Amino acid sequence: MLITWMVLLQFHVVGSKVSSGEYLQYKLMASALVSDTQDLFGIPDRLRKISNSTNVFRRFTTIESEIANVSNCVMPPENWPTFGKIELRNYTMRYREDLDPALNHINLTINPGEKIGIVGRTGAGKSSLTKALFRLIHNTSGSIFIDDVDISTIDIRNLRPRMGIIPQESTMLSSALRVDLDPLNEFTLEDMWAALIKCNLASLIVPKPKTTKRASADDIDACSDSDSDSEDESTGISLTEKEKKTQWKSASLLRRVLIYALGDMPRSKTESESSQLSILDKHVRGNSGALSSGQQQLFSLCRLLMRKRKIIILDEATADMDLQTDHNIHKLIHSEFKECTVITIAHRLETVMNSDRIIVLEKGKVVEIGPPKELITKGGYFADLVKDNDFGQ
Repeated sequence: MLITWMVLLQFHVVGSKVSSGEYLQYKLMASALVSDTQDLFGIPDRLRKISNSTNVFRRFTTIESEIANVSNCVMPPENWPTFGKIELRNYTMRYREDLDPALNHINLTINPGEKIGIVGRTGAGKSSLTKALFRLIHNTSGSIFIDDVDISTIDIRNLRPRMGIIPQESTMLSSALRVDLDPLNEFTLEDMWAALIKCNLASLIVPKPKTTKRASADDIDACSDSDSDSEDESTGISLTEKEKKTQWKSASLLRRVLIYALGDMPRSKTESESSQLSILDKHVRGNSGALSSGQQQLFSLCRLLMRKRKIIILDEATADMDLQTDHNIHKLIHSEFKECTVITIAHRLETVMNSDRIIVLEKGKVVEIGPPKELITKGGYFADLVKDNDFGQ
């Protein structure tokens, strides 16, 4: 429309016809004018974004450091916590001074190795209990003891790494899978692959084999055990295949699984490790869209399997998984952490029914505690939750 008015203006006012070159010039000028006008109208929105970013930066720079008073902290034993006993003694927590308590005079003892389920309706204080154990909130009174050590006397750098958690939203780093699993380079390749296999993630990150056919275990085990270095004319097995067969028979269970996953049998341990390392060096951010939120939670579980903390907290960890995967994951957790204290915060009935005890929270208070079947039989808060099937987040 703008180009049309410019052409008519030249034709009627100037009195000359418009050549093709002039028309093209008018078109370029009109496009530039429209683009500049759009940028001009977008300035207020840009200023608002800059202002918001500046406010966020200022708010974070004024946050008081949590490790400012480390001189008064107590150094816990190296293997602490040893047993995983948790005690809350008249504990109260508020998010702000002007708000009602999120946890109100909690007195609770969780025995070593217990599997505890925490349930309650929306706003009951389930996730607040997690924040309390990790000392994320400072408006508190009362005490929390872990293995008879008051956690308020411990530097948070010695407290938080000593416990394991899978939060509601898993975090994937913008780096290679190997760094995501082991950012501090504490574990071996075997540790990482073992955790991936247990969580059924190995097949997700291993590329599909290029070959259309590969030997099966029966084919390999049926091969001759001859140690001859020359090719066997009767069987047709080449030297390379014999080497593969020998390595297969001597390989561990983990390596056999990797051999199958990679679609070939590495000839040496060095080549095998190099191949495994190259797969784990694959970056996440390039194809992170292919990972569902449930799969990202499984990566968090892999980290826990490698670290084997004495206290494990699952804060709605399987909320984004289907029921079958949820069941398999909790079965794995009970198997791998059978001697650990596991606290499961969940809204799914199926997730907590295998717990040793259920703790029911209501308005920041413990209103019921006991084995799930006993609570259902007795009737009350938990029985009502089961009836309503309402485990709010």
